[in-house]
Order: sequence, then C-alpha cells, then structure tokens
Amino acid sequence: MPRVRLTWYAESIIPYRFIKNISDNEKERLIKAVERKLIDKELAKSCISKLRELHLIGEWLVELWYFEIFEDRKDDATGYNYEKPGINVWRAEWITTAVPSSVLEKDVEIVSKTRTFKKIKVDNLELRVEAYFTLSEED
Repeated sequence: MPRVRLTWYAESIIPYRFIKNISDNEKERLIKAVERKLIDKELAKSCISKLRELHLIGEWLVELWYFEIFEDRKDDATGYNYEKPGINVWRAEWITTAVPSSVLEKDVEIVSKTRTFKKIKVDNLELRVEAYFTLSEED
C-alpha cells in the first residue's frame, strides 16, 4: 500500500481592490485575522462528513480518523501569497498514512466531493472560504 498525505486545505482571497490602499501593517493585521478564521472546526467537520459519503475503504478511514485526526496527531501550516486577484490566505492540515492504491486513484473525486464553501466576516469585509481534502503520494 502506498504512503499518502491526506491534506485538508482551507483558503480565502482578500481582493486586491480592498488591499491596494491600505498600509503594510494593516495588511498584516488583516491576513492574521483571516488566518484565525480559517481554523474552523465546523468547516472541517463538513468536509469530513462529505469524505465519509464516498464510502472509501472502511478500516482505513476508521484508523485514520480515530488515531490521527481525532487524537490531534496532524501537522499544520498557514501562510499567504500575493496573486493577481489579491492575497490568498491558506491553511493546510495533513496526516500521512498508508492506503490501498484504489483510494489514491480517487483523488479527483475526493477533492470535488469534499469541496465546501463558507462566508466569513473580517472587519467589514465578507470573504468566501473554500475547503477540501486531497491525497498525494509520499516519496
């Protein structure tokens, strides 16, 4: 069985039209506020529920959820990058596990099925958050 990284991504774009006239300090404050909003257990639970609906290999999912995710044995990272539409603020949480090859082949289906959207409010700005799971094979 190949080793894979199961990653949960959440990201939001702060539009360029909003950030073009604010100071660097204000941008940093705004980015940090959005990063905090991306740590959203309800959004993650929604994605996990959608992942369960795929009825992937039962024992693999039981082991994954109970021994890795629910016991908080995951890695995480947050960051941002400047893009043409604005500042993309993101969060990723991942675990590494072994899965049957048949599960690894379903990555496109996993991404499309688990894709979830939510609106968040930061200051007077309403942003759209997109979250989903994806699989990638580890070397």
